[in-house]
Amino acid sequence: MKKVYITGIGPDRPGIVAAMTEVLAHNRGNLEDTTMTILGRQFALIMIGSFPADIPLERICEEYATTGRNLGLTIFVHEFDEEGEHKTPVNKNPYIISVAGHDRTGITFEITRILSKFRVNITDLNAQIIEGEEGQPVYIMMIECDMPKDIERELFERELAMMGESLNVEITYHPVEHVAL
Repeated sequence: MKKVYITGIGPDRPGIVAAMTEVLAHNRGNLEDTTMTILGRQFALIMIGSFPADIPLERICEEYATTGRNLGLTIFVHEFDEEGEHKTPVNKNPYIISVAGHDRTGITFEITRILSKFRVNITDLNAQIIEGEEGQPVYIMMIECDMPKDIERELFERELAMMGESLNVEITYHPVEHVAL
């Protein structure tokens, strides 16, 4: 099997997901991981697909290029190399961090700078500006992350609280509840 990154962006419209996954199905591929969302008015996606070794990468690229032209998407296809494959950390300690407050420049940078300082690995980040009371813009950010088990919790919480006060935003975090499937 070969693993392939597929990324794309373009004007949103119905049928994009079906067309993108059709190329996978047509080539006996499997969708292993994906994030698809609307950013502004643009549809954006990142997928990891695995394909049988006998399917040439050139064929996959050509089919996605055709799909991109038909949908008005810019699509990139790149094969994983052995070193580039992500290894799941053994000691995962998943948390959710939420941030909400009046919008201003630098919120994402300042919060993620603290996370980086404490070796917190961001696994997913979603942010948007919504209309609050009296039409004022409110910044909302949700971060999924892996927290180091040996984090200096008191210092981490103090720095987050100080940054929340400085930015005039509310920052909360809690561990992710594990659900048995």
